[in-house]
Amino acid sequence: TFIIKAIMGFAVGSIARYQRGKLFTWRNVLAMLLGVCIMVAGYLIVSSTMQGGWAAAVTSVPANIVQGVGGMILFFIVGYPLDRVDIQKYISK
Repeated sequence: TFIIKAIMGFAVGSIARYQRGKLFTWRNVLAMLLGVCIMVAGYLIVSSTMQGGWAAAVTSVPANIVQGVGGMILFFIVGYPLDRVDIQKYISK
């Protein structure tokens, strides 16, 4: 999990940007979707190795997709108010 999450963080952090005073941009949404794909693929590969085959590992894919999309939804719920108060001006001081 730590390795997969580190790869996710690096990929999303490399792509996502706080652009023109806005946290919510298409670039950031695409970065989050890439992060979800990395998580699902990483967990699938590790799970198939640990369980000795792809058949059992594939059953965890829907739950991992729900986890990733749930994280995105939570980001929107928490991030929108923070974006509205221009949180970046308080962080970058």
